[in-house]
Amino acid sequence: VSTQSTWGQLCLLKMESDALIIAYWPLRNRAEQLKLLAEYLHIPFQNKHYTSYEEWLRDKESMKHPYPNLPYVKDGDKYICETDAIAYYLCYKANRTDLLGRTPEQIVEMRMAKGVVDDLFETIIGEKQAKAEDISEFVSQKLGSHLDKLVKGLKDRNWVCGDITVVDFKLCDLLKGLLTVNPTALEMYPTLQALSERFEALPAVAAFRASDKAVSYTHLTLPTIYSV
Repeated sequence: VSTQSTWGQLCLLKMESDALIIAYWPLRNRAEQLKLLAEYLHIPFQNKHYTSYEEWLRDKESMKHPYPNLPYVKDGDKYICETDAIAYYLCYKANRTDLLGRTPEQIVEMRMAKGVVDDLFETIIGEKQAKAEDISEFVSQKLGSHLDKLVKGLKDRNWVCGDITVVDFKLCDLLKGLLTVNPTALEMYPTLQALSERFEALPAVAAFRASDKAVSYTHLTLPTIYSV
């Protein structure tokens, strides 16, 4: 075995041993945006998918964490829970705090936009009826007010707050879900359609979507894509 190939194997083993664990149910919901972010930040990670509530309860007890919840990240012997806290942790770990806002003004704008994206998320995962054939009606009647706000905030910029931030990761994964259910879902929102295409074209995002780390869209209805 050559020295070069042995060194490569050792580097690979170290990367795998240093990899974070991102734990969640085998669903997209709150975790997929975090996996996208980790991939974009070049942070190695492995999936841990819980398939039963009993399994989660056992691990929840052993974590001995004051705020146990899913998703969580395990980094060595450290646990980080709650979606927003994990996103912040990943950005700090990668020394990319610019994704949390570059200026006080942008930080405030990001937090305002995130409030709208959170409302959009809760509306989508609360939906129990929307399928491919009626997605346009669902978008216009139930998501329209949220999407209208995001269009006004986006203006003619490439990203929600001008520069790419963690908000874009959550929003664009939601937009991807809508477009997977029906490719014409955003025909009334061309700027959001363009935002989604811009995000999906990022090399790290495209690589992640094609990998076995991504949760596949097995059923083209919103609840099965996002809901627990």
